[in-house]
Amino acid sequence: MIRPVELIERKRDGGELKQCAISEGMETLRQDGWRRVAQGKTTIEEVVRVTQTDEVMAETTEEAGPVVAAETA
Repeated sequence: MIRPVELIERKRDGGELKQCAISEGMETLRQDGWRRVAQGKTTIEEVVRVTQTDEVMAETTEEAGPVVAAETA
């Protein structure tokens, strides 16, 4: 398996580097944001605003999907 440092040395694109890092356990900013939304520490709008550019530049894995908090009645 190729390590992230090897991709950097080979001057590979950022999307490939990101996917490699994720496969080795890196948590993306958006994944961290969804966790914080579920904890009530931030809003969905803030996560989307801050991470929008990153998501456009490189695809992420399905794990980056939003965490849906239960609605309160």
